[in-house]
Amino acid sequence: SSSRNLSLASDPALLLVSIRLPAAALAGRLPPDLGAFSALDSVYLAANALSGPVPLELGNAPSLSALDLAGNRLDGDLPTSIWNLCDRVTELRLHGNALTGAVPAPAGPNTTCDRLRVLDLGANRFSGGFPAFLTAFRGLQRLDLGANRLEGSIPEALAGMATQQQLQALNVSYNNFSGQLPPAFAGSRFTADSFLGNDPSLCGPPLRQCVTASGLSSRGVAGMVIGLMGEASGSAAAKQRREK
Repeated sequence: SSSRNLSLASDPALLLVSIRLPAAALAGRLPPDLGAFSALDSVYLAANALSGPVPLELGNAPSLSALDLAGNRLDGDLPTSIWNLCDRVTELRLHGNALTGAVPAPAGPNTTCDRLRVLDLGANRFSGGFPAFLTAFRGLQRLDLGANRLEGSIPEALAGMATQQQLQALNVSYNNFSGQLPPAFAGSRFTADSFLGNDPSLCGPPLRQCVTASGLSSRGVAGMVIGLMGEASGSAAAKQRREK
């Protein structure tokens, strides 16, 4: 029971440091009292049948630095309190659940999550625009937002993380992102695989060249403009010769 769990958390003789039960056929809901274990450092419960919400109390676990709940049946909104772990969490894996709503921004004083290296929110049902606050996470090396319902444009700051060699892995494929990719992605390590399966309008390297309403690519438009400028310059020179 919940009260029994809480009494265990306050038992000084019990020092729970890690929970590692992946693929253990666990079902039911995550107990909110997990957040009360003062020494709990890591929770690995991937590939079970856990359901219900991610308890907001989990964000208050004072020592938690690794959380892997991938491949369960968790649903509802991701609680903003999850970013309370920003001071120490190094990996946060929630891949393959049924989480919904917008990805919430941190509400506390720590908005850069310097220790977080891996953030995997892929294969859920997150919606709304790209969670731009993630581009301020200074330690982030691997980001997976693939197979969600996110939409809108990809921010320039994300491309900046790529060109600065901070990001080593990126997946934003199979969402509804649209528009032109920031040009900086052209010189990054990421291939088209990172961006496939979005709105057909998503374009720019490493995807196809963007096409204007006239059917010309941006490179073709630039060539035409340069050509027209050259023609105008030549016409002006010819006119000056005739006037002389």
